[in-house]
Amino acid sequence: MFEKGEKMENKIISGLMLALVAGLVVTPALARATKLSEFPGFLAKVENGVSTPNYYIVVGDNAAPIDVVGAIDVASTLASALSYQEKSVPGVTTTEVNGHSQEVTLGGNLVTTAFTQTRVPYFWRGKITYSGDEYTTYEKVLIDSNVKVENDYVKYNGTLYLDLSPAQPIKYAYIFATPFDKALSIEKPLKIKLFGQEYQITNFTDSSITILTGVVGTADATTPVEYEGYKFYAVDGETGKWVKIQVTDSEGNVLATDIYDVETGTPVEFTLDGKTIKVKALSVYASSITSTITAKLVVGEEVDKTIDEGTSSDSEFPEDNWYLVDVGADASGLHNITIAYIPSEDEEKYLKFGEKVVAPNDYFEVGLYDLAVKSFATLTFEPVTDIDVVDEAGNTVAENLYGLKIAADYPVFNNEEYSTAYFLLNASHMVIAYSNGDEIYVASGYPKTIANGTEQISGSYDTTDFTINFQIGVVNDKSLDNVTITVGGTDTITLAYRNTTTEVKLGSNAEEAEASDVIYDGTGVGEKEFTIVADYGTEIVDIKANADSDKVVLKVPAEQQKGLVYVGKLGSTVSTGGTYKEAVTITSPVAKLASEVNTATLDKDLILVGGPCANPLVQQLVDDGKLDETYTCAGGTPGEAWKPNTAYIIVVDDAFNGHRAMVVAGTMGTDTRVACSALQNYDTYLSGIESNAVKIDTTVAASPVVTAL
Repeated sequence: MFEKGEKMENKIISGLMLALVAGLVVTPALARATKLSEFPGFLAKVENGVSTPNYYIVVGDNAAPIDVVGAIDVASTLASALSYQEKSVPGVTTTEVNGHSQEVTLGGNLVTTAFTQTRVPYFWRGKITYSGDEYTTYEKVLIDSNVKVENDYVKYNGTLYLDLSPAQPIKYAYIFATPFDKALSIEKPLKIKLFGQEYQITNFTDSSITILTGVVGTADATTPVEYEGYKFYAVDGETGKWVKIQVTDSEGNVLATDIYDVETGTPVEFTLDGKTIKVKALSVYASSITSTITAKLVVGEEVDKTIDEGTSSDSEFPEDNWYLVDVGADASGLHNITIAYIPSEDEEKYLKFGEKVVAPNDYFEVGLYDLAVKSFATLTFEPVTDIDVVDEAGNTVAENLYGLKIAADYPVFNNEEYSTAYFLLNASHMVIAYSNGDEIYVASGYPKTIANGTEQISGSYDTTDFTINFQIGVVNDKSLDNVTITVGGTDTITLAYRNTTTEVKLGSNAEEAEASDVIYDGTGVGEKEFTIVADYGTEIVDIKANADSDKVVLKVPAEQQKGLVYVGKLGSTVSTGGTYKEAVTITSPVAKLASEVNTATLDKDLILVGGPCANPLVQQLVDDGKLDETYTCAGGTPGEAWKPNTAYIIVVDDAFNGHRAMVVAGTMGTDTRVACSALQNYDTYLSGIESNAVKIDTTVAASPVVTAL
């Protein structure tokens, strides 16, 4: 159909040979053929994120209506695909949690209070072995049901916080699924991990545990157990009887020697640089074969320690503010060991947003780390003057009004149609109006004669509804006295906007913040120099700074705000965002008749709808040798390509004045219409076509068969 590749190659080679003979240097320009899989992108110019259509859709001057309809179908598809501007979507930063995170309403309690391996994957659950018997054990963290996320703005100047004031807000429990029923000793302790750190328990009762607290290791004459820079060697002894312990400094200088008696079990004590260090041998073995002594030693300021249940300093374990509060033991054995976090200072009981409790050994954390709702509509209230309003036809309804403007960063008013609302006055009338930044349109039913009562503007953002009530005549007859905003049916905020005969101001004194300017929860907060988060999640932003210029700024959440509380570990932060394509209206012509196209001065690509009998520009491609002559309609006689139930989509590169031409044509008008439909549904029919042309069998118009050529 087109000039074959090998013919083109021969022409190029011939040209090179002639150039060489002539002594010239020639660089051939081999343009890559346009693939249909690249449609429609090659028909647009994209600069700085703005895509502009770079084509004309052309039909013959006497085109059949069915060709025109097909061209319209193609035009509608290309308009949505190629006329746009890329807009950025702000990224939202979220933090990954290795553990469990839950949403808690402001002022509300945690819903989930028990955390095991199913919620915090790295918590222990498995089997331990003692004297050949296996015991299933697991860890659990318990949060008191009265722990809550608070938004009491008084305590921390508007900062949200996690209230850990209950007596035992956080508990860590090591639990035996079946009771541990063996007797323990210092020579044969039970090894378990609490907070991820190994402890060796030598005894337990129903109210205490005894643990080895020193460093445990195996020593001989050349391998020491090290403790705080000192080295403890076993240099002599008798199996199960006694061991001679030698202490050196880090450089190997002998500092002291003593004998530990296994039978008495009394630790030997060494005074080193004014510090007493105790050593106890758990086992001693003398080899008659190697003539060496090996001993398992416990070295420390205390070798073991008994910890009783309670909340006194004697029960602190394993570090400050953590207390052994329950040893679940009875005649059947040991059921659990429970350790509670009991903060003593206010700053430990009330964790400000972003702070956390860190468990011993940095094993887990509990904290309020983020807010669930990140999307807000910002409403800015401010007085305005000299406002004119019009009706839908653009006719002026009222002029020189003054009052209050409420500007939002999203269309939230009047069924989410407008981004700005107004409550306006003059000497006798009042108006509610809306705008999107151009004309200000009066709402239905206005203007009204000023009368005591309430006028209302409603709005919504995502799932959150809000109302703004303008109270007339509460204090002064037929005057604006207050504006009350209710968000989500929960947050009620009153703004002391009042009018004179010429303006509206906030409070008694314009542009001067006063406590009574803004009232929340029954209290004047207009002089607060911070942001308050109300119960539903409405944010009253930088209150005093805004009130000083008679403004009030509210951030309305997309849904009820919740704090994110976690148990586990915080991981990395992840930022999401990206771009989207905003449609741009096409205002320049994209459709032409064939007679309107000057191919010599053409500045865009062409989409030629209709075959050579209907569209003379297709015949011109044949005449110019850019389309195979089988596609001709010379003398009004269709060429061999035009079989019944057949259509083609063909891209011809460098068709006219360096621009492409895309032929969309069929033997009959109905076939052309099917080709146009296939072009419309390019994702289905063309996305996998790696050539510049397809043949379409239109026998079944609803399911055409498309074959690459």
